[in-house]
Amino acid sequence: PITDIKIADGDLVLSTMGRGFWIMDDLTPVRQWTDRMASAQVHLFQPADAVRERRGGFGGFGGSTPDQPQWSPAGVTVDYFLPTAARSVQLEFVGVDGTVRSFEATGTGVGTEQAQEMRAPFQRRTGVPRLDASEGVHRFVWDLTVPGPGGAPRGGPMVVPGTYEARLTVDGRTESRSFEVMMDPRVAADGVTVADLRSQFDLALEIQRAMEDAAGTIERVEGAMQQAADGSEVETQLEGIYDALVTDRDISSYPQPMLADQLRYLYGNTISADQEPARDMYTRLETLRDELQQHQQRLQQLLRTITDDGAM
Repeated sequence: PITDIKIADGDLVLSTMGRGFWIMDDLTPVRQWTDRMASAQVHLFQPADAVRERRGGFGGFGGSTPDQPQWSPAGVTVDYFLPTAARSVQLEFVGVDGTVRSFEATGTGVGTEQAQEMRAPFQRRTGVPRLDASEGVHRFVWDLTVPGPGGAPRGGPMVVPGTYEARLTVDGRTESRSFEVMMDPRVAADGVTVADLRSQFDLALEIQRAMEDAAGTIERVEGAMQQAADGSEVETQLEGIYDALVTDRDISSYPQPMLADQLRYLYGNTISADQEPARDMYTRLETLRDELQQHQQRLQQLLRTITDDGAM
């Protein structure tokens, strides 16, 4: 039996005699629904403004059966209605600087990975969220992040508070709705400003580019090593560049992080919390980029030497 039912902050809250406590997140589709929508070709509901917040623990995760709790995901919730199944569905999120994220009704969707670490088990999501193209009302949640390094679907920084637009395109027909991404009031109370978050976002993208540059250099070194003459001085120097870029994982304990891992470490520190980037973050990035450029110049010289000597 349901012992009480209330609307709180736009959510439907139920309590049951069996000590259950249930919340149906965001009643936007119910409140905005009209009979006219049932005959529409496609309808994008007006999203509620979203708070830019980081979730610790299992935020956004939950069990796979009804008896296991589900935590509401962080981000902006977008609901849309399809009167019939669609051939193609795309949802873009656009900021003042252009498109920041795009999703489609293709791919494998999101999965959940569970494993045991030394201290405790962990749970994380994998894959890219996929839109539903079937008939009916559907919900999609964007976690307010952009793609990670190398275009990875996860691991990117969170967008800066401001005005964004959701653009839903279904079989060539597009509808748009604007919404606000608001700063977490707890973060603002700590003295962090939107300008700080913008600096953090921009720095993260700079580090991403450096990481991608390093990854491309490593690929070039690996290709050159495969074609260089065995035992040649060129091969030895190429191995030296590779060792400066890539951490030796064969060392059983505490291997020294090399340049690529140092960039990843800097990137992780930059996006791990909402804060103004420290000055030494910029200095460290510049140092690593200078080191990478030196390795790239040396690699280019070796490639010319290989070509001239016919060692490839």
